[in-house]
Amino acid sequence: MAVCVHGTYEKNLESILAFGLKRMNRLHVHFSCGFSIDGEVINKIYFYISDNKVILTESIDSVVPVDYFQKIESWPNRLSVHF
Repeated sequence: MAVCVHGTYEKNLESILAFGLKRMNRLHVHFSCGFSIDGEVINKIYFYISDNKVILTESIDSVVPVDYFQKIESWPNRLSVHF
């Protein structure tokens, strides 16, 4: 897998860093990506691409752990956020 991107509000970042990226009331955690990863499994987390080209995962117990984050950027200025 090359890159998965998840967009969220800055107010949610502290909780995400503390507890991981949760699917909340959805069935999956949603991502976008520029590379094909359909059906890829990374450390027991299964990723697939929906019909509308959104990357989905049920994650581990409904959470994508922070250990899987490579980089965080603010939007729209794309400044790096330390974590």
